[in-house]
Amino acid sequence: MVRDVICRMPDQEWIVDDMRSLSLHRKFDGVLAWDSFFHLKPDDRRRMFDIFTAHAAPSAYLMFNAGPAHGEAIGYYRGDSLYHASLDAAEYEASLAQSGFGLVAHAVEDWETGGGRTVWGSLDHSANRGTLLYWCTVACAGVILR
Repeated sequence: MVRDVICRMPDQEWIVDDMRSLSLHRKFDGVLAWDSFFHLKPDDRRRMFDIFTAHAAPSAYLMFNAGPAHGEAIGYYRGDSLYHASLDAAEYEASLAQSGFGLVAHAVEDWETGGGRTVWGSLDHSANRGTLLYWCTVACAGVILR
């Protein structure tokens, strides 16, 4: 999967690493954890807010998707079992606030724009544009888009 996407976007910087311990010593104007963050166990999810903060420039956007409520589930993708977990909404809100992110948008099981995903959008202070750190699969790959 990583090889395919690198071929499709060869001009981007790709990093294959475990998102739970990522330390790039760089700041980004956007941090996106899409279809990746929800594969982490609850304690790993809680620790990710420190990693989001460490990589977020002032005025950075943070966007991630999660489950609609606290819990764990096993789904299936292409015949393989796939772990999913989520914290509850109050814990996400508290983690965002502790990390310095203000909640901009939250949609639960949004079929119109999120493909049924529960989406969280946050902003650190004010709007800014620039580089984006994007985790596309758990513990697997990140891309830096310019």
